[in-house]
This record gives sequence, C-alpha cells and structure tokens, in this order.
Amino acid sequence: MEVFTNYSMNPACSEFESLERLDQLMRQQNCIKKAYDDYRTLYCLSRQLNETKDIGEILERLLSIVAEIVNFSACALFLKESLSDDFYLYEQCRLDARLLKELDIVERQGFLHWVCQENRITILPDMNEGLGNLSLLLIPLSSGKKTMGVLAVFVELWYDRLTPAQNDLLSLLGSQAAMAIENAKLYQDMALQHRVLSSMKNFLTNIMESMADALWAVDSSNKIILFNQQTEKLFGITQVEAMGNDYHQLFPKSFCDFLDKLLGKVFHSSRAVEEEFEYVREAEKVIPLSVQLSLLQDKHNSDSGVIIVCRDVSERNELVNLRRIDQLKDEFLSAVSHELRTPLTAIKSFTEILLNYSDNDPKAQKEFLSIIDRETDRLVELINDLLDISKIEQEGFSMNMEIIKLDEIVTQSVTAVQALAKEKDIEITSELCSDLNQVVADKHRLVQVFINILGNGIKFSPEHSTIRIFTEKSVGHRKNDTGDYVRVGIADQGIGIPEEMQRIIFQKFKQVADHHKERPQGTGLGLAICKRIIEQFGGEIWVESEVGKGSTFYFTIPLAK
Repeated sequence: MEVFTNYSMNPACSEFESLERLDQLMRQQNCIKKAYDDYRTLYCLSRQLNETKDIGEILERLLSIVAEIVNFSACALFLKESLSDDFYLYEQCRLDARLLKELDIVERQGFLHWVCQENRITILPDMNEGLGNLSLLLIPLSSGKKTMGVLAVFVELWYDRLTPAQNDLLSLLGSQAAMAIENAKLYQDMALQHRVLSSMKNFLTNIMESMADALWAVDSSNKIILFNQQTEKLFGITQVEAMGNDYHQLFPKSFCDFLDKLLGKVFHSSRAVEEEFEYVREAEKVIPLSVQLSLLQDKHNSDSGVIIVCRDVSERNELVNLRRIDQLKDEFLSAVSHELRTPLTAIKSFTEILLNYSDNDPKAQKEFLSIIDRETDRLVELINDLLDISKIEQEGFSMNMEIIKLDEIVTQSVTAVQALAKEKDIEITSELCSDLNQVVADKHRLVQVFINILGNGIKFSPEHSTIRIFTEKSVGHRKNDTGDYVRVGIADQGIGIPEEMQRIIFQKFKQVADHHKERPQGTGLGLAICKRIIEQFGGEIWVESEVGKGSTFYFTIPLAK
C-alpha cells in the first residue's frame, strides 16, 4: 500500500522508470534482432559450404564467413587422418615462418587432439612469445561423433575476449564446415571409385573382347548376361540376339542338354568343370569344343550365375594327332628296323660262312642252311604281318563276311599248329557249344586269329601242358550291338602276363618277354592284327592272366541270326 502511494505520489519518478524499462526492452529487442540476423546470415553463408565439393573452395568460403565474426590475420586447415589420430596441414593462408612455428608447437603439444576431444572452441595465447598481440583460435570441425579436422585462426583477441554469441556462431560454423568437408571427401572417394571401376570395366572389356576364346555368362535363370565378340564368331549369334535371352532359345538342343548337365555339376560341386563337345553348325560343320564352366559370384559371395568359356580345339587336336602319328612312325621304324635286322644279320652271316667254308662237312652245311631257312621264314612272316596290318588299318578296308561254322574253323586252326604243339608235347582240346556254332565273320581272317593266339600259347607254355578252347554265349548290351555273340576262350598253362603288360600287348611290336631276357621269336604284330580283325567283326578281344598260372584270351564274334 505504501509502495503504491509512493508511486502515485511521484509521477515524475514513475515516468522515468517506464522510459528506462522501455529502453531496456528496445535494447533486448535489438540484441535479439541482431542475433537473429547473425544466425540467418550465418545459415545462408553456411549453406554455400555444401554447394561445392572442393575442400580448397570450402576453406575459402569458410574464411569469408569467419571474417564476418572475427578479424583474423592468418589461418590453417588441419585435417584428420582417416586411419589414425594424426593431423596433417591441408591448406594455409598468409602463414609466415613464425606462425608455422607456433602451429608446430601447438600440434606437438597435443592441443589439436584436445580441442577435438572436448569439441569446443579454444583460444591459446602466444606459445612462442613472438606473435605480439595475436592469439590462436582453434575451431574443431566435428559432425556428430566424427571429427574432420581443426581450423586454426590467428586473431587479434586475448584469450578471454571471445563473446558467447561469437563462440556459438563459430561452433555452429565448425559443424557446418565439418559436414561440408565430409561430403566433399565422400564425393571425392566416390569419384575415385567411379574412375577406378570405370577403368577396371574398360580394362576387363578390352581383355574380354581381345580373347581368342568365346566367353559368355548366364545368370541363375539361364539368361545370357555376357557375350563377347569371339562368341558371336564361333556360334554365329549376335550379341543383340543373345543378351537377356535364355540360351535354350539360341543353341541346338544337343548343346543345351550338354550345358544343362555341366551346369548341374558346377552348382552341385561348386567347382569349375571342363569337358569336350562336338558342336555342329550349319552345313554340317563339326567344331570340337573345349567347354569350361565356373561359378559367377555376386558381392555377397552368393552364386549368381556361371561363366562359360568355349575354345575351338580343332588345331590342338590336329597337332596332337600329328605328334602321335609322328611318334608312332618313329616307334614303327625303330621296331621294324630291329625286327628286320635280326634275321637279315643271321642270313648274311651264315651265307658268308658257307661261301668261305672249305671243309666238306655236309652236316655242318645242312645246319647252316637250316638256320638261313628259318630266318628267311621269319623275315617272310614279318613282311606278311606288316602287309596285313597295313591293309587292315587302311580306310575302306572290307572283309568277306559270311555265315560260317565255328567248329570247322577251330579244326582247321588246330591242324595248322599241330606240328608246333607236338614238338613240346602240348595237347589242344576244344569244348564247343553246339548251339553257338554259326557265326558271322571272314573265314580266312578268323583262322588267322586262332592261329596267332594258339601259336602264342604254344610258344609260352611248358612241355606236356594243355591248351583249351571253349565257347559260351555273350548277350549284347551296347547301343551298336545288333544281336548276341559267342565268346571264345583260349586258355593256356604258360608263364602268364603281368598286369601292367595286359593293357599294351595288343599294340604293335609289344611282347611279353623282358628285353633284358631272351627275346621270343615273333614279330610282335600278331595280337595287334587279331585286335583289328575282331573289331572289324564288331566284337572285342581281351586277356585275363596271372603270372605263373597261364593266360586266357577271350574274343567275341556275332552269332548268326
């Protein structure tokens, strides 16, 4: 009540207080307006920081905004290493030797780390006592929890002269600058990655297009996602036709079935597979292909498709065949030379002995002539075998195929070798099934097969032993079998054949005896001739043997329908 009375009793005092309050309100309003204008200006200027992706240009714009807040003489931008806590001087403006020395001291004493750790603006006094009235203003450039660097500004301020408004503005500016620098770095990294990826893509494209092999790829739904130029040339399908289409719509069914089988193997085993396929193009052109498939994985290491590499191996196969033919030729010449040299040397030697033999000894002369006669027969046998196998291997060779009785062939063959068997007292028996007597073969050539195998059996069997001939039925199971067969077996009680030799004795000039032991008489062509004759009949020939217990040679002949 008293206060009210005093107030009402002093109108002049009341008017003065009102004016003072009004003035105070006006000043507050002006401060708010100025702060609003400052923040608005800062906001508009800070937006310009994000309009460029160049860190040097961001620094220039940053300094122009800092100049609106404080007066500075020089500045430096320190950026933080991405893989460590160290800082490096990225950009500087108007720094002389004494200012650089001051910054070096500040960095070595860890103030840059401390400012970023505390995330607050700091003013440092002259550390080197050579700056005069300059102080160092450190503004952390932090975006959330990520520190991008520190802006070091030399200002004409004492360390306690920065106003709260200036501090707030500079803190906000530091956050905006940090985001702008982070965006710029991300942009630069993305640009670098784009250039690297672009270069890598061009590099891979050039490699793919310069490949001599056809390279293409399919995704998990069998659609083609890659198709190089060599693939176009090899298959006659353009890239436009192939891309995005299912390969089943473009390639022949036989090739698609082949690829389906390989794709199943690849996805099942997760390993690359390679097989050969004879691809038939138009005009009945056959192209031997080596097809290799390997998994194509995405960025998550998941199987997203298959890469297919197709190589035309025509030249490779031809080269391999030429080398094989050349090797066989060398082996053939070597073997023939050896086989011819032995009888010719014997004939030559004993002929010279007879020519120079002065004693009239009919017994010795007869012995020498017997040797010459035997070696001459061996030479004739070798030449006949060479002519036989050469004739059989010629393209277009044909036989006189007819229905013949097997028991008659066996009887004729046993009669032919009976003299050799008697020399060693070897008995030849036959156990022929009467229901399997009629076969389809060339009579002369079948006798040749029996004589060759029986002769070998006699040669390698001990005295007073037995050679057994038997027959049994063999049902045809192969696609090219036209009917049933008779399986002929010729079993001896000889020395036997080692397992490693059983695979090669049907090759030319391959014999069972060790070269270091006494070489058996023969050309080494008999079984090779037998093999080719039996194959011409449409049958097969093989041997089952155990060392020391004898051997059994089997061969099949088509039964007459």
